Amino acid sequence: MQELQQLQQLHLRQQKQQQQYQQQDVNIKNTLNAYTDNEQLVFDFIKSIILNLIVTIKQLRFKLGAILSQPDLIYVEILKVYEENKTNFTVTDIENIKTIVSITNSVTELNGIFLEAFTKIMEDGKIDMNDSIHFMTFIHEVVHLFNNYTTGQNFKISLSSESVLQFLHFIIKSILLLTLDGEQERIAVKMLDACMKLIQISVLPITKCKCNRGCFSFSH
Repeated sequence: MQELQQLQQLHLRQQKQQQQYQQQDVNIKNTLNAYTDNEQLVFDFIKSIILNLIVTIKQLRFKLGAILSQPDLIYVEILKVYEENKTNFTVTDIENIKTIVSITNSVTELNGIFLEAFTKIMEDGKIDMNDSIHFMTFIHEVVHLFNNYTTGQNFKISLSSESVLQFLHFIIKSILLLTLDGEQERIAVKMLDACMKLIQISVLPITKCKCNRGCFSFSH
């Protein structure tokens, strides 16, 4: 009798969980439908980077089980971070970011930068304050890449320095929330915020003085 009750309770929990997943799927589809095509393409780009990191770097598989059992979890976290930061982006910002991440070469380069950076960051199996230099180097490399594409392409696009950093914060935070857990996640997000603030304080005032039309430009 007791075993039967336990089985019934397990079945009810599974049913409830399945209903929650189904409702979550509906919520995600409704949310995505409310976004522009450009926003959805940017989300797909971030999702591909996250999956590539999880598959390639063993130490980033903390939440792999949850992701495999709930594939839309990636979209849930990305949308959550985006909702927290979307007021920092204009429609034009999203369109220009989409233009860059739609270029095959830029996707390959960005994937390479992210993979190399997180391989170094997770080399000792954890994230702590000793990895701050890796975060700073990583952020600068992505910034330079965006700068090269905004100044070196035949098409003309202009991204503000703030919007590039906000996008970088958006994508890295999404990665951290989906690949780490517990104290690792808390420390990593805290470090990311500190690195972003340091760059905003030490670099952006200089770039604003040197940059025409508010575009993003670092001195090499």
